[in-house]
Amino acid sequence: MTEEQLALKAKNEQRMEELGYKCRREKVVGSSIPKKICDTREQREARANKDREIISDMIRTTPAENF
Repeated sequence: MTEEQLALKAKNEQRMEELGYKCRREKVVGSSIPKKICDTREQREARANKDREIISDMIRTTPAENF
């Protein structure tokens, strides 16, 4: 790699680190081949908040059982 390419690579890696960019492998239903999923810290936090809202809504709207 040239010095310019190395500098660009280092800059990209630094930016990815700042954004909290991470990749993971997740199993996909109906396939034995895991899929690579990459996202930023902000995307993970937004998904976690949305998941919490959905669970909260489910708990609030679930009728209480009579014992």
